[in-house]
Formats: sequence, structure tokens, C-alpha cells
Amino acid sequence: MIIGFTELAYGADYLEVALRSVLPHIDKYFIAYSPYPTRGGNPYICPDTREQLMTIAHETCFDMGVPLKWYDNPGDWGRYDQRNSVFEYTNEKDLLILTDADEVWSDGAVPSLINAMQKGKDRFYRVPIRFFWRSFNHVCYYQDENITRPLRGFNLSMSGKKGNPSTFVQDMPYLNEFGFARMPRDIAYKLPSHGHFREEQIGDWFEKVWLPWTPDEGQMKNIHPYVGKKQSTMELESFDKATLPKYMREHPYWEMDMIGDNEQPILEIIE
Repeated sequence: MIIGFTELAYGADYLEVALRSVLPHIDKYFIAYSPYPTRGGNPYICPDTREQLMTIAHETCFDMGVPLKWYDNPGDWGRYDQRNSVFEYTNEKDLLILTDADEVWSDGAVPSLINAMQKGKDRFYRVPIRFFWRSFNHVCYYQDENITRPLRGFNLSMSGKKGNPSTFVQDMPYLNEFGFARMPRDIAYKLPSHGHFREEQIGDWFEKVWLPWTPDEGQMKNIHPYVGKKQSTMELESFDKATLPKYMREHPYWEMDMIGDNEQPILEIIE
């Protein structure tokens, strides 16, 4: 059986298209929801409610004829707690495809990944990824070939621990990540919530790099929030959004040259 899985705490803006990109290729979908999207504390109230996210997930899976099991995970959002919870519902013959709420698979990407897992001998499979920047018109690619790509496929019949041994499926269409192509409010909420971002690492990246950007900036270098890290070698360039899956044209951000404005967002603080 081919299983789809999402660890979910927020991300209503892309959840539907993320699911639509993988649902045609899988047999059953699982979503582990956590009301605590943090590793260390977020001072802001989540902009997306559990009910809103659940409605999107159930309606999308129903429309595409794929059974969904939604379950509430009591732990914090994070790969070694929430991610591992799905293994309670799988068996050793399953192939598992992980999709974050802000990720959309390119046409042909999921079948390529499934084919690699069926033929491969590793438990873990990593995929090529590109990061969209403030619109569907600009994108960033890793410039360093040694950077670890995201782990998105699991062949549960094979052994391995904590992501190794793994295969990088290099010759497949990209996974499209829209984590930097959101409203300012959602970015401001994401930064203290996300396990990869820490204040001591990103500094004032949001205020000085992401928020003031406009489409007139053109190509840029060293734009990743990991200041001084390998990821900072990512470069920004123009992108032909017509090459994205056709259903992306229905997304409310499709016509925007820049998603949101350059004003500092106001988030509600948890009391």
C-alpha cells in the first residue's frame, strides 16, 4: 500500500494544493495534527484553527476519493514525535510519502519517487527541492550539491534509522516548497514555530531581507535565513509559473506579483 502523510499544525493557505499534488498516487492518507507547532515556544496565536485545517483536509480527500485518517497527536510538532506517530498505522510492506502543508509536488514527481522506492534497497529517499520566494514568479535553488535534500519517501520494508541509509532521487521533477511565498503574517508566525529556524541563527533576516523585498530586486544571492550556513548560498531567480501544476492557477496567490505587502504584521500574542 502507498501511504500519504502530513504533519500538520498550521498552513491553511497551501494545504489543499499540497494534498492535491499527491492524492492521485496514493491509497490512503494520514494527518497527524498537533496544537503545539513549536520546539521551544511560540508567543503568537496560530492563524489557522484546527477546524479550518480539518475541513480543508477532509473535503480535499473526499473530492479525490482517498480515505483520510485524521488524528490528534499530543506531542509538539517535530519529526521525532509527530512524524513517527504514523508508523502505528502502517506495516512493513508500505511505501510512505511525506508531504508538508506548504509543499506541492511537480507533475510526475510522485510517480518517480514511488518507482525509485520500489526498485531501491534503502529505507529513506530524498528529493530535489526548490523554494518559492514571495510569489510564484521567483524561486531559489540550492547551489551546494553537498547539502542534504529533504527526506520525503520511506520504504518500510527496508531497515534504517534517523534518515540513513538514504537515496537521493536526483533525476525526478522538483518538490515545490512555498514556505517563503506566504503572507507576512504567516511568515512571522512560522519563524519561531519552525524547527529549522532559531533566532540566534536568522537574526533580523525577516525585517531586513524578506519583508522589504519587492519584485524590482531581481536576482539575489545569500537570501536563506540561515545566516552563515551552507543554505545561504541559495540564489533567487525568475521562474515561469506556467510550468507549475495546472490546478495552481486556482490558488488565490496565483496572480500576485508579491504576496502580501511590506508592512510589519501584527500577530495576536498568547496571554
